[in-house]
Amino acid sequence: MKKILSFVLAFVAPLLALAQSPLTGADRDAAIALLKKANALESTMTFSFKVTRHSSMLKDNLESTGKAAFSFPSQLCWETVSPSSNVFILDGNTVITGPAGSMRTIDISENRRFQSIARSASRLQTAGLLSEDDFEIFVVKTDNMYKVEMTPLRRELRQLYSSITLFADAATGAVRVIQLIDVGGDSSTIKLSDIRRGVSLPSDTFKSR
Repeated sequence: MKKILSFVLAFVAPLLALAQSPLTGADRDAAIALLKKANALESTMTFSFKVTRHSSMLKDNLESTGKAAFSFPSQLCWETVSPSSNVFILDGNTVITGPAGSMRTIDISENRRFQSIARSASRLQTAGLLSEDDFEIFVVKTDNMYKVEMTPLRRELRQLYSSITLFADAATGAVRVIQLIDVGGDSSTIKLSDIRRGVSLPSDTFKSR
């Protein structure tokens, strides 16, 4: 039995390695072009999310769910609904954050940490996330999925993340999952659903609750 298993592994392992090799040349360029076109944000977008946070300091993963809204180029509302309510709003140079009823307003022009977060949020809502000025990008294709592994090049991004990985539908290019690995090794996996583009947003979407 051991000899059979060894033979199977010896035969299959190179095939698996080949299947997981990054795309190169025209294939890679075509994949990135598809992803940029499919995920470009030129007006508005809404979606639901589920975040799974893994931390070496905690025994169990933390999970949260909620909804988000973007308005190009500089407005974001990230609203966590469960397990507790919390809102993060980016509106130009202003951040409004906290639970509804006791939110605080921060001028990010005077706060470097929020400036960095705001710039990262801006990249996450546009095809600019795939900028090769900002990231070293590797693309792997399976039967129905693109896996895009990105290593930050810019200092401001390296201070936040060691890597960002996108999982996108191979047919449409639409991103379904984003995995963020921070500099300490902890990770956040964001699963997106009910994605809608070009929708009309309520007038109070980016205002304090």
